[in-house]
Amino acid sequence: MAESYTEITLGAEESGTNGVDNVNHGPWTFDYINTGDIEVRVKVGSTWHPIVVSSVNTTTKIVTLAAAPNVATSGGGAGASASDTLRIYRATSLAPLVDFQAGSRIAEADLDNAYRQGLFAAQEVAEDANTTGEAAATTLTANSVELSHMTDNSVDTPELVDDSVTAAKIDDGAVGAAALASTLDLSGKAVTLNATTLNLAGAQFGGILPITKGGTGLAAKAPGTILEYISGPCDGHTVTKSTGVGTHIFPNAAAQVLTDTHATVSGSLFNYTPPSGTKWVSYELNFTISRDNTFVNSFGMFKFWLGAAGGTDTGSYTEVTNAKFGIGNSSQHGDRASFKWVIPIDSDYQSGGAAYGAIDSWGANRWFKLTARHWVNGSDIRNVKLNQLMLWDDDAASGGGGDDTSTESTLLSAPTLTVIASV
Repeated sequence: MAESYTEITLGAEESGTNGVDNVNHGPWTFDYINTGDIEVRVKVGSTWHPIVVSSVNTTTKIVTLAAAPNVATSGGGAGASASDTLRIYRATSLAPLVDFQAGSRIAEADLDNAYRQGLFAAQEVAEDANTTGEAAATTLTANSVELSHMTDNSVDTPELVDDSVTAAKIDDGAVGAAALASTLDLSGKAVTLNATTLNLAGAQFGGILPITKGGTGLAAKAPGTILEYISGPCDGHTVTKSTGVGTHIFPNAAAQVLTDTHATVSGSLFNYTPPSGTKWVSYELNFTISRDNTFVNSFGMFKFWLGAAGGTDTGSYTEVTNAKFGIGNSSQHGDRASFKWVIPIDSDYQSGGAAYGAIDSWGANRWFKLTARHWVNGSDIRNVKLNQLMLWDDDAASGGGGDDTSTESTLLSAPTLTVIASV
């Protein structure tokens, strides 16, 4: 039997003394020195809650509480239930009870109290009377344990109560990369990232991280994967970029007659910035080429150009010299031609890469364009029309529905443009 406390199992409501709704509890079975040393706690779950003692009856050894254990008030038992445990215990004061004076007469009662005070205090420590009821090394006063009193690694997982460490107890920046698991499962969580200072160098993502949240708007892709595909008629329309931010503007093509001087092919001029991570940019222009009503063989000569990073449509360009091509024959009345070239973005591209348009990095926006002129040798001129038919059997200019081969068509045959960015 414990020497410093008495435990009582609370009874049902309206069960009289020791009922969960009753303020009278006992009797206690331990000895004491002062009635002020008698205190009460009730255990709800795994937590001991103190209850204010209003009075004690030394004859019946019954304590009267300020509130019943089932009352969740500052003086009550924090909402105890029937079958919870109530403990009446002794908490002997450590202040000296007897002041022995030199030359004074020593009374037996004083010696007894002095001895009992030490004995009772030792029992209370050994039995941990105010909490667990198990042997304890010492009794600690409030705020007596400081960091300097604790050895390294003395507090481990078993010493922490479930859900005891809250966000309010964690300082900003206290949890660094070393404290995070190598793999974090954030499924079902909303993750907000700094949109201005997020470093994504070398990061791999299994999903799309939007631009607005500090990402590139792209998921991690395998080599060869298409990051952006743009295709449509050269009619001046706009399309939203793959990142979801900004637009691409298609050129607005018109009919064009080539001269003996290189000029920008109508519909070929396009301003482009590929998504982050792009290693190849494919440019393709599908256009119409025809001769005029002189019925002379046509022949056009074409060059492909890549603008400087951050340049303008009329700024500096570098010719992709290995992309030259020519088209012409005696029967071009409105043939479809297609030009395609792929720009490598790779500083280690093969020797002579400049002739293929290879660049170290894309940088800021760059312009594409084709230029063309007709072939001429003295009086021998091979006239070329672009984006316009030579003849058409229902052309209004030829009388409509006729087949007048002496009158040129005025119909526009618009080109199409396709740009593909890939890893």
